[in-house]
Amino acid sequence: MKFSDKLSLIIATTGISVLILFSYVTYRVNDNTLMKIQLLYSQSIATEIAEDIDHILAEKVKTALTLANTSSIIDALLASNLSYAAMSDDKRSETIAHRNHTWKSITDPADQYILKFTDNAVAHALQKQQEILPGEYGEIFLTNKFGTLVASTAKLSTFAHGHKYWWLGAYNNGEGGIFFDDRGYDDSVGGYVLGLVVPIKKETEIIGILKCNLNLIGNISELLSIAEDSSIGRFKLIRSGGMVVFEEGVEPLSTRISDPLITHIKRKNSDSIVITDRDQKALVGLAEIQLTAGGKEYGFGGSFESVDHKKGNTGESWYVLCFRPLDEVRAPIIQSFKALVAIGLTLVLVLAFVSFRVGRKIATPLAILNKATEKIGEGNFEYRVTIEGQDEFGKLAHSFNHMTKTLQQTTTSIKRLEESEERWQFALDGSRDGVWDWNPISDTVYFSNNWKEMLGYSGSEISDTLEEWDKRVHPDDKKQCYLDLNRHLNGETLFYENEHRLLCKDGKYKWILDRGKVMAWSEENKPLRVIGTHTDISERKLAEKEKEKLITQLNQAQKMEAIGTLAGGIAHDFNNILSAILGYSEMAREALSPDSQPDQDIQEVITAGMRAKDLVQQILTFSRQTERELIQIQIQYLVKEAIKLLRPTIPSTIELRQNIHSGCGSVFADPTQINQIIMNLCTNASHAMGDDTGVLYLAVEPIAVEPGDTDYDDPFDVLAGRYVRLTVSDTGHGMSRDVMDRMFDPFFTTKGVGEGTGLGLAVIHGIVRSYDGFIKVNSELGQGTTFQIYLPELEHSHQAEVVVQADERSHGQEHILVVDDEEILANMVERMLVSVGYTVTCCTDSRLALDLFKAEPDKFDLILTDMAMPNMSGKVLTQKILAIRPDAVIVICTGFSNSLDEDDV
Repeated sequence: MKFSDKLSLIIATTGISVLILFSYVTYRVNDNTLMKIQLLYSQSIATEIAEDIDHILAEKVKTALTLANTSSIIDALLASNLSYAAMSDDKRSETIAHRNHTWKSITDPADQYILKFTDNAVAHALQKQQEILPGEYGEIFLTNKFGTLVASTAKLSTFAHGHKYWWLGAYNNGEGGIFFDDRGYDDSVGGYVLGLVVPIKKETEIIGILKCNLNLIGNISELLSIAEDSSIGRFKLIRSGGMVVFEEGVEPLSTRISDPLITHIKRKNSDSIVITDRDQKALVGLAEIQLTAGGKEYGFGGSFESVDHKKGNTGESWYVLCFRPLDEVRAPIIQSFKALVAIGLTLVLVLAFVSFRVGRKIATPLAILNKATEKIGEGNFEYRVTIEGQDEFGKLAHSFNHMTKTLQQTTTSIKRLEESEERWQFALDGSRDGVWDWNPISDTVYFSNNWKEMLGYSGSEISDTLEEWDKRVHPDDKKQCYLDLNRHLNGETLFYENEHRLLCKDGKYKWILDRGKVMAWSEENKPLRVIGTHTDISERKLAEKEKEKLITQLNQAQKMEAIGTLAGGIAHDFNNILSAILGYSEMAREALSPDSQPDQDIQEVITAGMRAKDLVQQILTFSRQTERELIQIQIQYLVKEAIKLLRPTIPSTIELRQNIHSGCGSVFADPTQINQIIMNLCTNASHAMGDDTGVLYLAVEPIAVEPGDTDYDDPFDVLAGRYVRLTVSDTGHGMSRDVMDRMFDPFFTTKGVGEGTGLGLAVIHGIVRSYDGFIKVNSELGQGTTFQIYLPELEHSHQAEVVVQADERSHGQEHILVVDDEEILANMVERMLVSVGYTVTCCTDSRLALDLFKAEPDKFDLILTDMAMPNMSGKVLTQKILAIRPDAVIVICTGFSNSLDEDDV
């Protein structure tokens, strides 16, 4: 055989063999790679569509909750519940049954009985919601907590709904829960709807249920229609039981998916699969819509309770399926395979022909082609053959180049998969939160770099083990943390979520919001992979703690203000009674012989009255409604004098220490009240230490409070500036938190019966607050107590001089008009004035007094009137008298009045 023939035969035989083997291997490798990529791609498409539908449902829930909590709906429910609650159980059941029967028997929607529920304010609000979102809602109606209708957008088939499965699901035994009624068809929209049922709460009580039939087919159709094309595939929205909820061109709930696919879904397997659908093999990606999965937060389903609901959902969740015909998926690689075979055959034929025709001339082009084959074998699909010309070698070179280009396109999908993995790693490192990935089976865990950096570590300082996390969880949080995690691993919760503290490298704890979810389950329903995040919420926790502290302090301040107002009012009224007792007692003594037994008895009455007056004075001081003589003083001198008085009165076992700063400024205060503060605090300190050894410490020093400084018991009342601080500290038994919370309450005492009034600290609090000062208290059981009194320091010292000139007159001749609604006081004043020669006209009605003055304005030389009187106050009476006679002399008598100042008259 000639060389050219032998060469042609060898080349042809070898070429065909190589082509067949290379084509087969290339096809198998690329087909496997393509299928893996396309399975992942189909899964991602289904997941994305499922998340979009999940988002639509979540937004519908938010809209329904907003609508349900409008004031008109709340008011209507409260009124309806009140009406039914007033009935006995039997009467209510009978009434509901009767009204339900009447409702069903009426066919005219314009009947007045029907219009009471479809043509009221709430019904109009629900109809307005339908108008705002046209086509999005079917029926919307509202029931009270007994399950009876309150308002509806149209006439329903029944009036009572309390027994319905969806109503019971939303009521949830009084706990409340969002419920989706996947029931199928609704006449009001003429098609498939999804019922959304939300509970309405007033504080913690369920007061009603709102149901909206959502016309979702339009939204879902638009969403899936946009997504569908030949490269992506076609979509179905199904129930996990197999019924098709939506498919383009198919009536909802009229068809089912294949049994193998149903079995795959029931195994909770979310991986893409290849099945035969409609006599055609297809690649199917599937994803569950999470909000329909049910669980603790949302109920989802229906029942078979009526003919209308034959296609009702009995607890099945929704899935999105992405169908892609297998021949379309494989089309690119089949085309490449055909091109490869065609090119290979062409190459073999050309080589055989050329070897027969050209002989040696074939050597150079074969070398070039051989090199090209080697490059392709090495995976260099960018290599191109450089043979020019229009002959067979040129065409063969062109075919080689086309083949490598086709192979290069095939491998691009593989590179994209590798790039996807790189993006996942970038997402882990780029997130501000710490990310963890745990395999419960092998008990291996991965922590992102951000997780380690959040705790102050570098990547090499901490290992990826569950033990590293466990030993850093705060002991007080560990039990609840594992309890929440195990509940999720057991399938009791949709997500894992827990707040706990983690120990950082610097020895401090950070508050962490730990959230995660099981991403894969075994066939035995065991978790295979759990992924989650750690978010640093330390600043939020600190803000919440500060907020709780400020709210507690504000409530205490408001309580003290209310008690002070009440105490002041009672003390004022009691003062009137004491004035009468003391006044009449003094007048009675004038008619008695001095030192007689009656005189002595009345003196005892006066003495008791004065003691009561002192008690009233303390109450008025506590309420900051007493008169005070305020002067410029330096309290360090008062403290020094008090120490001299205290030493003989306290047990010798108590050591008395002092630290009096000589550079303290002056304060504007009543010396008597300041002395009262010092003696009261020191006496309490002495009692706290008893006969035991101890230390009583007193200090006076200047101090500055900076703006924004909230390290005080009453930060709302603390103003920045300079203060003089009085400190009284003891080493006694201290106070518990409960006692400290009530220590400034009036009449609260820890002493025995008859040993104290409980007004001491309340009076001190009233005095200090009246001077625009504040108090800081530190105390612990067994550690003693420290009181710090802050009084504003005067910027400029000044002396107040009060000159009182007394014009003593033993008798008078003028005519005085006395006005007081307390008859006993008015009579007493009249007797006193008459006894010294005055002419007195007495009135207990301010209106009558005004009439007397109008009749003879010049008759009276002086008008003496009380301030607080019924019908017409002393302030108004004064204004009316001055309008008649501007030069009239008027004296207004009152214990205190918040409504009177010098500009009023």
